[in-house]
Amino acid sequence: MNVQKKLSKAIQDFQSLELTKQHLALLEERLHDAYEKLEDLHDILKKEYKDVQVLEQLSMRKLFQTILGNQEKHLEKERQEYLEAALHYNEFNKTVELIEYEKKILDRKLENYNLVKSELNALIRQRERELLKTEGTARFQLSSINNVIDGNLRIKRELHEALAVGLKVKEVLAKMEEQLKNASNWGDWNYNQSTEKRDLSIEKATKLSYQAKELLIQFEKEIDDVFKKKKMSWSFDLKGSEKFNNLYFKNLISDWVIQRKILDTLHHTSKYVDKITRTNTSLKVELKQIAASIDYLEDKKRNLILEIN
Repeated sequence: MNVQKKLSKAIQDFQSLELTKQHLALLEERLHDAYEKLEDLHDILKKEYKDVQVLEQLSMRKLFQTILGNQEKHLEKERQEYLEAALHYNEFNKTVELIEYEKKILDRKLENYNLVKSELNALIRQRERELLKTEGTARFQLSSINNVIDGNLRIKRELHEALAVGLKVKEVLAKMEEQLKNASNWGDWNYNQSTEKRDLSIEKATKLSYQAKELLIQFEKEIDDVFKKKKMSWSFDLKGSEKFNNLYFKNLISDWVIQRKILDTLHHTSKYVDKITRTNTSLKVELKQIAASIDYLEDKKRNLILEIN
């Protein structure tokens, strides 16, 4: 059997399993709802049984105090309600058993799902290699799609690397921001015990600023790499990250001299936190778009391979 015939059979097998998978998903939803309904019916059954027990155990005096009427009449009514609840419960319990049985059959049928999918993909790749060795439009079309996919995969990798640095720098800046908030009255020239704590917070924030500067420079480079590969400019205002510490120290001195209670320094840091947050969000959007583009191209290539006899 040649590759094309094997491929046709593998497609049919996989499509059958896909339908089974969809059916199983719907069945699992039904089963989830059925379990909830069965639990409600079980609660009703317990309540009706308890009502019967209460009436059966009542003394005559207690019966007259609680129920005006004939004891047997009330007891018969409760027994009928219990019987009705039991019938409903048993009926629905049987329905659940049937759904569970059907689910087991579908689960067994899907045991080879991953294997069939893997074999199908292997045959598609084998057919692709065959087509790439031929002369004609199929080879050109596949090569063109593969080139675009390869380019998108490189961009996707660069985006992941940039985002990883972006998340690190945001974490460091957030810690720095927290320390600066702890030092809110820094610059108070009257030294006391609380002043010592604020000074310690400033020292911690300053150490973090060294780390933040290096990460900002790295982040700026990573973003440049991404958008050079995409052959487009980027609008994120991170240029001049190497001057981050210069501005930090300038604001720190200003806050001390004019007693601004760390406001300028905190504003400087918070502004960068906001910039990094917006940039990270934009990178996540870019990642989603590039992933969608790759999926589209893979589907396009797959369909092209399957259509060619």
